[in-house]
Amino acid sequence: MSTIPTNRESDRFMLRLPDGMRDRIKAAAEANNRSMNAEIVATLEKEYPAPRDSYRDILSKMLDFLLEEGLVPRTEAEKNELLAEIYALPEGVGEDVAKRLFVEVLDDLSEKLADYRGRDASQPSSDKTK
Repeated sequence: MSTIPTNRESDRFMLRLPDGMRDRIKAAAEANNRSMNAEIVATLEKEYPAPRDSYRDILSKMLDFLLEEGLVPRTEAEKNELLAEIYALPEGVGEDVAKRLFVEVLDDLSEKLADYRGRDASQPSSDKTK
């Protein structure tokens, strides 16, 4: 019997399978060119995906990034005030507001990037060869 190294952070779970299921899992694993364990984990991931960040988490991260990069003239206190106002909205409404804000920020950044590219292209090159 060979010993398979295990990841210390992995959870072990003993499981009783109905008759025939082990064979079906084995066949699926072979068809997908992976171990039975990997097949079971892949199947469970489809049914029980990891939770996604909430719109509030995403918005907070986006605002943190914009503040850190100096892309918005806001203070940390103003950011927290804005987040508090959005969080106070009912879930669906708050999510809609967050999506609109995100789209507006992306549009604004796209415009700024286009302006920057336009200015950069109009600058004469200083290293022309003679």
